[in-house]
Amino acid sequence: MKYPIAKSDFIFAAIVLAVSVFAGSAVLAPFQLYGHSAGIDLVRLSILDSGIRAGVWYPRWSPFTYFGYGSPLFNFYAPLAYYIAEIFVLAGASIMWGIKSAYLFALVAAGFCMFLFGRELGGPWAGLAAGCLYILAPYVLTETYVRASLSELMIFWEIALTLFLLAVYGRSGNIFWMFGASIMFAIMILTHNISALIYAVLIPIYCVIALPGNRRWPACLSVPIGIMLSLFFWLPAMLQKSYVYAEESLTSGYFSYALHFLYPMQLIRHRWGFGVSNPGPDDDLALMVGLVHLAGIAIFVLGAVAARYIDRRGLALFIFLLSGVFFALPYSKFFWDNLPLIRFFQFPWRFLLVVVFAASALAASGIRLIQRRFGSKAEMGISFLLVSASLLVYGPHVEARFAFVERQSREIHVMKLDSARIAVSSGNYIQMQDLILPDKLINQGVNGTSQDDYLPRWVKQKPTVQSVNRFHVINGDGMILSEAISFNRYTASVHAAQNILMSCEAFYFPGWIVRVDGKPEPFEPLPISGTIGFRIPPGKHSVEVAYENDFLQTAATACCSLAWAGLGVAILVIGRRRRKG
Repeated sequence: MKYPIAKSDFIFAAIVLAVSVFAGSAVLAPFQLYGHSAGIDLVRLSILDSGIRAGVWYPRWSPFTYFGYGSPLFNFYAPLAYYIAEIFVLAGASIMWGIKSAYLFALVAAGFCMFLFGRELGGPWAGLAAGCLYILAPYVLTETYVRASLSELMIFWEIALTLFLLAVYGRSGNIFWMFGASIMFAIMILTHNISALIYAVLIPIYCVIALPGNRRWPACLSVPIGIMLSLFFWLPAMLQKSYVYAEESLTSGYFSYALHFLYPMQLIRHRWGFGVSNPGPDDDLALMVGLVHLAGIAIFVLGAVAARYIDRRGLALFIFLLSGVFFALPYSKFFWDNLPLIRFFQFPWRFLLVVVFAASALAASGIRLIQRRFGSKAEMGISFLLVSASLLVYGPHVEARFAFVERQSREIHVMKLDSARIAVSSGNYIQMQDLILPDKLINQGVNGTSQDDYLPRWVKQKPTVQSVNRFHVINGDGMILSEAISFNRYTASVHAAQNILMSCEAFYFPGWIVRVDGKPEPFEPLPISGTIGFRIPPGKHSVEVAYENDFLQTAATACCSLAWAGLGVAILVIGRRRRKG
């Protein structure tokens, strides 16, 4: 599985990595980034960190949301980006710096992976231009500094690496590269499953068009293999989504896709902002392709005309570009109205994820075409111009806003860097990360999402305060003698003078189990509150309520484990045959 590397490649890669660090440099200020999802990411990482430190490596249930009543947050929201951030936290970083480190990792990885893909398309100069264009793309900077969405930011490097692996497989025929692409697609699903859904269609298109005939269909298997490798997550998420309010919460009101189509002028208009997406063409954030990226596309078109040639990979990427633009515009509304699951993508402008990837890669293909027609000097000149123009046009937008909480009013204030320094020195503001420790999360009633996406449907009335005690006697003569709380496990000692009805102040959801004196006990959701209700016979008893995987989650995990085992066996068998051959 060797890959040819020239000494000069290290120089080009170093330049791309330097530009990537520059693109993420504003993240490094010692204050909490402001962004649409910044606070939510802090909450999610804090929950995951608490679970891991309690020995729960995959906490499907979050016990800190909704004033401690909990929700199945990571049963539905892809968790992998937070595991990457958790690596930095376990190494000693704070929650805030864990998120920041993950941002910087995502940006550096995106630049490097696009360099690899661009190099595969057109050589090191093409890789240099593609990597710098990609990492400085207005939409990438918007995801970093305006939307501050960690999971979506991670997707940029993952798709670049996936298509690089497929491209190398197409050139070399070494099946191990395809296996690597399969693992990467599984990683995409576990990072941001809605974005992965889009590429589940685009990746086979790339394989069929761009790869040699005898390698197309094996390469297409990377998608179903990746789906099987991530089965433990997406199968319960799909089959149990009717148990929560995800359908209404994620696809209606402000989050209805019909309100967020782009207008053609927005794709070419150079406009920056730190606001939100609004109906109509006046969104207060950068939802554009980018002037330098448009130049890169033009170079590809002119190169193809001049060389009277277009390779299959360039054609596939051009289809990516047209598809991304089409689905971002209102002309695609028929498909949004009728295709299953696409409405969960929420914002049609999210297809800029595809557009900026395709535009950056097409620039690499265009540079290769120019080199074929006009020679190496033209190749170097155009690459230098694209990189320089990217830094000049997009560089000023490497700027962050920071969020602080006023100590007295608890209002959130958004500031530029200079104002943030003054605010900290005044002592009147506190960092947001100081409010997301687990005990403080419970008191705030956070839900880990922007709305009630993962609130169990059995809940008809949300709590407004944290319950003082975890267990209550609802009906009958009984007494709670003592109780203890750990991560997703609650125990109590109970004395009942008669049959009593008890409640555990946690929302009902598949996966909970109630044990009385060590034996499973039937339970059900209580009306209105949706909490766990169960009965206790007369006498003194020990009660345990714990969240464990239900049958579906266990079966999905088992099938996923078999898929990984099968992949491992295939790698060993094929590797042994190659060594013997």
